[in-house]
Amino acid sequence: MQISKSQSLPEIKGFIKNTLIEWDGLLSSEVFLPNCNFRCPFCHSYKLFQSPGEIPSVKWEEVLSYMAEKKQWVDGLVICGGEPLMDKNIIPCLRMLKSEGVKVKIDTNGYFPHVLGEILEEKLAAYVAMDIKAPLNNADYGAAAGLENIDVSRIKDSVGIIMASSPDYEFRTTACPLFVNGKNIEEIALSIKDAKKYSIQQFNPENCFSARLRSVKPYPKEYIEDMRRTAGKYVRHCAIKGI
Repeated sequence: MQISKSQSLPEIKGFIKNTLIEWDGLLSSEVFLPNCNFRCPFCHSYKLFQSPGEIPSVKWEEVLSYMAEKKQWVDGLVICGGEPLMDKNIIPCLRMLKSEGVKVKIDTNGYFPHVLGEILEEKLAAYVAMDIKAPLNNADYGAAAGLENIDVSRIKDSVGIIMASSPDYEFRTTACPLFVNGKNIEEIALSIKDAKKYSIQQFNPENCFSARLRSVKPYPKEYIEDMRRTAGKYVRHCAIKGI
């Protein structure tokens, strides 16, 4: 595909050609966009917002050429970050991908419900994966997102939009011991009651954005299993990732 010189697209700071773990049941490609409005202490992709200029860019032509070449095997494209929905060019980009017949999954932190609503209204994404960092109150959420001021109503709005409008979706929480426990997971599951899928991700201390988290011990597998059983009372399917 030839991309017009006048066409503005998000910058890409990483490209994985094949992955089986980012979109359940599908072989997908994945691109990483720079910049994020959150500063989650347990983030492993912090270079995307801390020093994106130091990361080599990837051309969209390379991504689209690969996907066209492998279209019989590659099922879709995962767009993550960073936070892709804060990029002013994300919707034109998704329109372009739709016109090319590319099936898209969006990973988001849920802080831009107006953009998310437009994406789903135009049917520009087949799947949305949204992180829920902590129980939906300003104090807990701000701590987990690394922000002093946060408007949790925006997170709640995104939850509602996804559950009402996304063709397929999941919510995800990283089980970092400093920010969530079994009680918190139950609170989160209640806030997304009847959701199609909720994934609890094991915390990995290695290379966290916050140096103090690098010495924090993850929850044992048994405790994560207890979290899953508790959350499973409220959502249709609860899964564990990273164990």
